[in-house]
Amino acid sequence: MRKIRSIEKVFLLFLLMPFLAFSQCWKEISTGRWNSAGLKNDGTIWTWGNNMYGQLGDGTNVNKSNPIQLGNGAGWKNINSTSNADHVLGIQSNDVLWGWGSNSYAQLGGNMGDHKMSPVELGDVSGFKSISPGGAHSLIIKGNGTLWARGDNTYGELGDGTITDRYFYVQIGTDTNWSNAIAGTFYTIALKTNGTLWAWGANFQGQLGDGTNTVRTSPVQIGTSSDWKSIAVGGNHNLAIKTDGTLWAWGYNTYGQIGDGSVTNKNVPVQIGTDTNWKSIAAGVNHSLAIKTDGTLWLWGNNDSGQLGDGTIVNKHVPFQITAATDWKIAAGGAYHTLALKTDGSLWSWGYNSSGQLGDGTDVYKLSPVAVNCPATMTLQVVENNIKNYEITLYPNPAKTSFTVKNLSGIKTVKIYNEEGRLIGSYINSNIINVQSLPQGVYWVKIEDTEGKLIIRKLIKN
Repeated sequence: MRKIRSIEKVFLLFLLMPFLAFSQCWKEISTGRWNSAGLKNDGTIWTWGNNMYGQLGDGTNVNKSNPIQLGNGAGWKNINSTSNADHVLGIQSNDVLWGWGSNSYAQLGGNMGDHKMSPVELGDVSGFKSISPGGAHSLIIKGNGTLWARGDNTYGELGDGTITDRYFYVQIGTDTNWSNAIAGTFYTIALKTNGTLWAWGANFQGQLGDGTNTVRTSPVQIGTSSDWKSIAVGGNHNLAIKTDGTLWAWGYNTYGQIGDGSVTNKNVPVQIGTDTNWKSIAAGVNHSLAIKTDGTLWLWGNNDSGQLGDGTIVNKHVPFQITAATDWKIAAGGAYHTLALKTDGSLWSWGYNSSGQLGDGTDVYKLSPVAVNCPATMTLQVVENNIKNYEITLYPNPAKTSFTVKNLSGIKTVKIYNEEGRLIGSYINSNIINVQSLPQGVYWVKIEDTEGKLIIRKLIKN
């Protein structure tokens, strides 16, 4: 096992805020394939669900059915994942990009298959317009409007005219007017500032929207329209809204996820209904989500795990409204689960839940929306430090039966807190701590020496 370093190698002030039951604390949400993430109003990121590749960022591979706080403290302003991805990206308020989870195609840097179970710094993204983590490839648009891609390129999904995998970002063409690009399953959909829509990569279900099923290794324009406003990408189907508020879709349609009433694939965009008040869109692997300007939430497509939230497991081939609420703000779809955020900051989830991705403390599927409670924030605040504390570690870490506080004499107390910030153990005048009875997971160890100094260290219990 690799050695776990102390967080930031600095003194950390451990502040515990009172536990909040269900209330309005959520600001932003994102879904991966089997995992979920939320950004709270206080700038902390919380993750839950499947953790096979470390996509929860807590240093373990243990699934969590309740939200757990990402260990880098507050100061986050954005989170991003997609329904076909097993890794997550987060941007801090200083515009530094971090990533964690699957690294099968070196999408987080380093070696292929070297999965990142804790956040790793990926660089400064100040001025970037768009960042999209895909399942096998990822995309960024820089502030100058250029488009860059890296990762798997089996079907030309990077768009550089080849099928050669790239483990470092390469620029796609020379255009400087890209505004958004989203990674699908082995393909890409992108929007330019002039309102034109482009696609490349795999095209077996018509997901490129160019009227063919031909694989494209370079960008091709979808139709001739120049009034496209926003895009969303699922597993192999796509949604788009035009500037007139109309909704369009194309690609794979076996489950009715296009929304035109059929189950036939569409290799060009087709308009969904006649409404002109569509505001935002999102897509799961095989289901679709959209919010209208009146705050109503609409879903359609695959429903075999209850991901449409209507209390059934019956697929829907046209959009239908879920609940009578008119205050929905953001929706996000995973492989077979859904999250949605209301304007009051309350978070709701439904659908597939075998890995705890609904965040309600269970692994039971939910066919209707359930609330995701606001967990207690455990804030880690950097304060003044001295060189001596760089050497203070917990050994072994991860620990199975016990750990020792190394390189610190004169210990007054050792306290262990769980990820929700609750005290679960306190020890006096001892540097050898028995943790055999603790469940596997991540803990915070607060050590006070005889001079009253506090040292915080992260502990992983195997």
